[in-house]
Amino acid sequence: MSSKPAVKAALLFNIMKFVKWPSANSIKVCAVSNGAMASALAFSRKRFSSTQIV
Repeated sequence: MSSKPAVKAALLFNIMKFVKWPSANSIKVCAVSNGAMASALAFSRKRFSSTQIV
């Protein structure tokens, strides 16, 4: 069992929580983080038959 996908998801989640300030830069960073999260989820779905990311 590898916990790397879960660790990556937790890091992304914390980053997204951290940058939720109402400023233009934060909105840009949130968009980038959402894009990174989406591609990370797609990657782990391809790589692992069952993901533990909730």
